[in-house]
Amino acid sequence: GEGEGDEGNGGGGGGTEAPPQEVVSVLVANYCVLMTDVTTGRRGVNPWDELAVVERFFQGLFPNDFLHVIPLHDHRRLDLLLTQRDELVNELTKLRLSRRSAFRASLG
Repeated sequence: GEGEGDEGNGGGGGGTEAPPQEVVSVLVANYCVLMTDVTTGRRGVNPWDELAVVERFFQGLFPNDFLHVIPLHDHRRLDLLLTQRDELVNELTKLRLSRRSAFRASLG
């Protein structure tokens, strides 16, 4: 049943549990867009190879209609880290300018 074992997610995750997957399907005109995690995220496994497997599956299922898989990546954690870095760099720049201004003022 769903949530049991490692069937369907590549198995052998070294004891780490895969995050829950969410599937979203949207029908637009005669196109269906399916968004979900399709890669296992295992080290040493090329994610492009895993996407190719999914692409071949859907091409076999819908030979006249399927176009291709477009991978989407969630960069929110990286965006947060970059924002924090920018804030720290800005703070450091303000401190340097403040020290430089105070030094110049002391020279008279």
